[in-house]
Amino acid sequence: MFWKKKDKSDGGADEATTTLPPAKAAAPPAAAAPAPSPPAPAPQAAAPPPAPPPVAPPPIAPPPIAPPPVAAPPVAAAQSAPAAPTSVAAVTPVPGGDDLVSRVAAWLDANVAAGMPRAAVDSSLKRARAREIEKMVADPSTRAFAERILAGDAAATFEAMESAGAADPSKLRMLGSIAFEVDPVRARRVLEAAKDAGATDFWTGVFLARLRGRAGQIDAARQAAQMALAAAGDDVERFHARTELCLIAFATNNALAARGHAVESVAAARGALTLKPGPEAERDLIGRLSLLGDAYLANSEASEARGVFQEALELAGKHADQGPDDLLMQRIRVELLGKLSPTAFRLGDSAQALQFADSAAALARSLVGRREGVQELRDAAGAFANLGDLKRALKDQDGAYAAWREALAALRRVVELRPKERGLQREMWTFMWRLATENTPGVGWAEVAHEIESAAQHAPLEPADQNVLAEAKRRASA
Repeated sequence: MFWKKKDKSDGGADEATTTLPPAKAAAPPAAAAPAPSPPAPAPQAAAPPPAPPPVAPPPIAPPPIAPPPVAAPPVAAAQSAPAAPTSVAAVTPVPGGDDLVSRVAAWLDANVAAGMPRAAVDSSLKRARAREIEKMVADPSTRAFAERILAGDAAATFEAMESAGAADPSKLRMLGSIAFEVDPVRARRVLEAAKDAGATDFWTGVFLARLRGRAGQIDAARQAAQMALAAAGDDVERFHARTELCLIAFATNNALAARGHAVESVAAARGALTLKPGPEAERDLIGRLSLLGDAYLANSEASEARGVFQEALELAGKHADQGPDDLLMQRIRVELLGKLSPTAFRLGDSAQALQFADSAAALARSLVGRREGVQELRDAAGAFANLGDLKRALKDQDGAYAAWREALAALRRVVELRPKERGLQREMWTFMWRLATENTPGVGWAEVAHEIESAAQHAPLEPADQNVLAEAKRRASA
């Protein structure tokens, strides 16, 4: 998730931790840490180099698929994400077609703003966004906006939509939900304006909670989520609002509050499934069970966590068996297996932990074979890295090296597919830093420095990345 960690002086509870031997490698100095993901069987950090100040290395596992990224303990300190642009650039027009709604949605998915987490919008927010796109297309006064976006005139179109919505909060809400990922600065501005004009509806609250949380305004995010909960009209909306409050509790290291909201979220999701059975409701329940498992782990309740993770895995397996081509559900299975492995390890069942980790890696590997997309490769890299961590904890160093090298190969392929995306480059060289610290054969400090210098050919390095490069070079020459 994109929540910032709340400083304990601001009332955050102490974070829960679980110790897994042996010690984890030190992280590169002053590297930007993305939002933390649920615990993997990774050991804890060793003493960092004296200068410059280090941060915890990001896990390379991708954020959870459903619900949105969750910060489960131990909670890593997150730095501010890169500032999002205030407007979007002109893009190549989208090919023609009859379905204007789906074409606009595809354009939005393909034009996520710099610094915006790609998993920021989960399936529920995408459905809410789709409803706003449908309204825009159906309304003769706004349909032209959709056509202008697809023609490559998005920035001017958003500006015009904002001006047109000055006297109509519903139009501001429409723009805010549509621009959420593409132009988050504008989305925040127009949704705040809509709220000030009297829009206190459920989805305005949810989108504002996400955007305020991304800006590090946790108390304001909580207020927006509480507004959404107060406006919720059914179990579907209640479990979404409770999910937001749970994520905020995680961001403030308040594990007990996170568990309470997660329990309520699951109860509401079960109620929604009873009222309207179907794959969509079951998928929502799977996501909330996964979140509840994270909350149980945050409260050192590993047995309870294993129970809800296994329930979620069984539901996901049923859908995967019914539709093996559903890549999203298969990816959810990879995620859940990845959560069950460290949970079993915490409970002292090393054999089961290894079985889950092996299964996650095998499934992720098969998905890459079916579709070598960036997200599939990142899923695989996360599964391989977690398998390596577990094998090292089980004293199988050669097995750990092999799994880590497979993870690195997947990350290299990700960077090949998106050579100009600095966040993915940083993810790879941060992982390489860890492998170099672990003395992994074939991955030394010279290789780390070389990767960072190669990335600099596409765009200048940020100061934090320059610090990492300087330290890698110093270690390479030592």
